[in-house]
Amino acid sequence: MCRKVILTWLVLLIFCCEKSLAQQFAYVVSFTDKNNTPYSLSSPSSYLSARAIARRTAQGIPVDSTDLPVVNKYIDSTLALTGGIFHGSSRWFNFCIILVSDTSFIHALSGKSFISSTKLVGVYATFLHHKASNTTGSAVPTFKPAKKTTTDASYYGWTWDQTQIVNGNYLHNNGFKGTGKLIAVIDAGFTGADLHTGFDSLRNSGRILDTHDFVYNDNTIFSFDTHGATVLSTIAGYIPNNPPNNYIGSAPLASYALYVTEDGASEQPIELYNLELATERADSIGADIVTSSLGYNTFTDHSLDLNFATDLDGKTTICSRGANAATKKGMLFVASAGNEGGNGWNMILTPGDADSALTVGSVDAAGSAWGTSGYGPN
Repeated sequence: MCRKVILTWLVLLIFCCEKSLAQQFAYVVSFTDKNNTPYSLSSPSSYLSARAIARRTAQGIPVDSTDLPVVNKYIDSTLALTGGIFHGSSRWFNFCIILVSDTSFIHALSGKSFISSTKLVGVYATFLHHKASNTTGSAVPTFKPAKKTTTDASYYGWTWDQTQIVNGNYLHNNGFKGTGKLIAVIDAGFTGADLHTGFDSLRNSGRILDTHDFVYNDNTIFSFDTHGATVLSTIAGYIPNNPPNNYIGSAPLASYALYVTEDGASEQPIELYNLELATERADSIGADIVTSSLGYNTFTDHSLDLNFATDLDGKTTICSRGANAATKKGMLFVASAGNEGGNGWNMILTPGDADSALTVGSVDAAGSAWGTSGYGPN
């Protein structure tokens, strides 16, 4: 009987140990400086693309210390001291994000001269970078059938209302369809964008220039969520000369970078940091526009929920700070106002609060404000 009790306790102990080892904690580790960096402001081509440099030159924007990469020896020391896994780093705000299996490991950074601060931004029951198997595969999203109306409308099909309400057809008629521009789309996933005929032109012409999943730190973006593909379709979808199924996005001939930053399994502050990291990557490859239909105000752990008056002031959350920094680097940052209008929150979400973001609400086909569109100011 005694041996059975001991065996039971051993089984429970092993189970608890395995469970604790499976957990993972995400920390933002901020650094004090970029001293002794091997990079130079006079040689930006080692950390910025030629396109990024050209964009800044055209706008008279100098390269500065925020463009310099985080000092590698600081990151290496952080990982060595904590036994952590690297998740990402920010040039603009001089931090890295690491994943550790025990919160006590972060204490190894206490008192280190190159460490400014540490902050817990995510808790996971299993290893974050061990992506779960996708059993459904990439599905093809459905575009709504085209409407049969006037000649102009028939060219655009189902996209006529969204195009004409902002006079997009005027731009297209004058040759402005996005040619030569690079647009970074930050979202939750792009399931179907690798298969749907509406994206054939984009894929076949090689205009998807960069992809990355910042949640799992890999390049698998065509799985797990269709929201990004839906958003992308309004911009890059292109089915001309196929009546009555024409479908013309707002910038069908632009090039694109597709980034996943939203974790559908939970809502945690790390996702705001993922969004900022994606914005930086968009800058480094020379994007002209960054657009995101993501927005945040509450989290799975409600003790971390944001306060509109103090947190959404246009310059506090990391993703709104990233949007503001993007503007200073010469990019246009477009954000969604969110879908919280009419509920208890009612207001816009972050990064839509960013003081330098172009925050866009929603209207119906007649131009009237949609009831669930978030309210400003930003």
